Amino acid sequence: MEEIIVDNSSVLELFNIHLKLKDNKRVLFTAPFGSGKSYFLNEFFENSQEYLKITLFPVDYSVASNEDIFELIKFDIFDYLIDHYFEELDLKKDDFSNLLLAQSFVSSKLNLFPFLSSLSKFFPKIEGLVDIIKDTKELINDFKRFKKDVEEGEVEQLLKFMTSIEYKKGSYKERDEFTVLIQDFLKRIKVKRENKEFVLVIDDLDRLDPDHTFRLFNIFTAHHDSKSDTNKFGFDKVIFVCDIPNIEHMFHHKFGAKSNFEGYIDKFYSYKPYFFNHKQYLKEKISDYLDSSFIENSNTKHRKINKDSNFFSDILRLTYKFIDKDILRIRNLKKLTDFSIPDCEIKVKGRSYHVSNFPLLIMTNIMCQFFPRIEDFVRIIGDLSDNYSSNYGTSREVIWNHDYFLISYSIPFFIEIRDIRKNIKITEDLIIGVDNEFGERIFLVYDVKEDWETDSLSFYFKKAVNNTGIIIGKISESEVYINPNPFHVFKKALEICIDNGYIYNDNKY
Repeated sequence: MEEIIVDNSSVLELFNIHLKLKDNKRVLFTAPFGSGKSYFLNEFFENSQEYLKITLFPVDYSVASNEDIFELIKFDIFDYLIDHYFEELDLKKDDFSNLLLAQSFVSSKLNLFPFLSSLSKFFPKIEGLVDIIKDTKELINDFKRFKKDVEEGEVEQLLKFMTSIEYKKGSYKERDEFTVLIQDFLKRIKVKRENKEFVLVIDDLDRLDPDHTFRLFNIFTAHHDSKSDTNKFGFDKVIFVCDIPNIEHMFHHKFGAKSNFEGYIDKFYSYKPYFFNHKQYLKEKISDYLDSSFIENSNTKHRKINKDSNFFSDILRLTYKFIDKDILRIRNLKKLTDFSIPDCEIKVKGRSYHVSNFPLLIMTNIMCQFFPRIEDFVRIIGDLSDNYSSNYGTSREVIWNHDYFLISYSIPFFIEIRDIRKNIKITEDLIIGVDNEFGERIFLVYDVKEDWETDSLSFYFKKAVNNTGIIIGKISESEVYINPNPFHVFKKALEICIDNGYIYNDNKY
């Protein structure tokens, strides 16, 4: 079996190296929409022994104001910390002081005096009481102002000013008791968790309309302490998750084509954007997905689907093609459910054949789980055929292409399936004519191998030749085509299967 090669530099390890760069406190994690960014980050941090993570989803804040967004962020952080680290927090009564309760009361903006004034219209007897209260309120305020003017020196006035800014909601200098409490919570948890670094992940920043996207970007930029180069709330690292080309498109649409995008976006990363190699990551995962999803049954003996089989290798090779063309992404992969070799037969000319004899049917059953309809799978194979660099020049030698397994799997559907044991000699080279993508007739040379233990036959494509040798009756003297199109042959075989009812739209046989 030919070995499938994937880059040995794991995407997980490469990201770990990037995250460990000195003073790398802000990371811009970028890849196209639907490429599995969130899935990857969840896997990375779930298996990490060095980091603790909190993820925020800004799409939840899309209808809130800037000031409210920051309050919602605090709420979500508290909610996550209490839900995931309740024991480590060791919460005390003091953590919920009267100050927090008082703030909640004041934020309700309940004002007693307008309320009493309104009542006086209906109850004239309380008008005098209202006047007394108003006069008393003014007197108290006058006294407070006088007292402050007398008692406050310059230092006290300066501290008062700075404190008012720190407690102002939405201010980039905001440092209210909730902010302080979050910082304290993070410290407590880190002490209980061997001082692992805390990472804040801000996911899907580009899934909003441009106004909301840049509002969120600006909020997080404003709440970064540029003097101490620390992140808000004391997080060791902040990861912004998005697709940079998408953000750039929105930026120029909002601020103009000549606006300096690089000067804007570099606030969100310490070194350089991390470009997530989603294709390589998916290739690393696909083998485990397929292997874990396969369920052995009584038909397994007919066609092995394990990591050591040629058939499994062929499935991987086709999925790699899909990944390279961005046809298959992690969202498609997650649709893969448990599968097994179908326990059914197809009938041809009155004779029944178990589908395990035909790897094309098994492969189609597996691959169609990634797509809504069988027609979508055929269309994608057609796209690969249209973009394939075939070469119908001739040579005396066979130049092997590992994609030719598709031709091997297709051959049975170009011939009249019959009892091969009675009608042909298994040891002979056989030949069948098909039209290539240009409508020209070519001839596929193949042989058939019989497995007596499983009572099955396997077809093996050897080469494609022109008709020169066929005319004189000698295949060996025919000229070999350099690189016929295996995807075209595979597509034609799929169409034959659909037309003859071997494959249905619901992928059942």
